[in-house]
Amino acid sequence: MFGRTLLWVVLTFALVAVSVALLIGPNYVRDDLVEAARQGDTQRINLLLALGANPSRVGFEEHVTPLGAAAQSGRSDVVRLLLRKSANVNEKDDHQETALGIARRHGKTEIVRLLEAAGGHP
Repeated sequence: MFGRTLLWVVLTFALVAVSVALLIGPNYVRDDLVEAARQGDTQRINLLLALGANPSRVGFEEHVTPLGAAAQSGRSDVVRLLLRKSANVNEKDDHQETALGIARRHGKTEIVRLLEAAGGHP
């Protein structure tokens, strides 16, 4: 009996989670990843990536990539994480700027070195 109840709870939770994801759409997840990158929230970044978030996609409201947000905020740990998770180092945001260009513009020399080492172009 307990096994069936637990299974029912898990399936109900999964159904609710899928329903919410369909209602809020992919734009929320994109912006949440950008926000997490800007804040340096590596735990949330890992969770969102595990749920299928694209580490290179431009945010719907922020108009920047997660890598660009991390570069602008000086989050070298997040830059390393996103690069390890296959973020496109040369993905351009809605302003046609890469994370390297953002890092240079904001004087983030450590991040500039990281992005250049990863093959980044402005």
